[in-house]
Amino acid sequence: MPVAEPWATLYVDAIRDNRFGDAIWARYNIIGDVEDDIKENAKQTVLEVIKEDALNYRVTGPEEYAMALSLYAKTSSNDGRTDVPEIVCNLSESDIARTKAEIAALPENQPEGLWERVQAFCIVS
Repeated sequence: MPVAEPWATLYVDAIRDNRFGDAIWARYNIIGDVEDDIKENAKQTVLEVIKEDALNYRVTGPEEYAMALSLYAKTSSNDGRTDVPEIVCNLSESDIARTKAEIAALPENQPEGLWERVQAFCIVS
């Protein structure tokens, strides 16, 4: 996967410094498909994509989502994107229910790309 600078370096630095909001933000910008805060393939803002991915992750991988929350709780006070973990950690019950219904309505095999986006949301494997 080709990566765009400065995002790759910012991602590594943010992980090392426990700035997980900065790391998530960099991860969503790292391939260079964001222009004016809009993800080209999604036609949504980066924060909207992060929230959608968090909801999918919460519904399809609840154990992993819980582990991510425990990690994000240790975010450094030096994090410049505290809004990102806040969005990820404070999903509304109505949004969770909507996402569950949307996933339940999908064909037996989930559409290509959903699980990859869910995995991309997790910054550590």
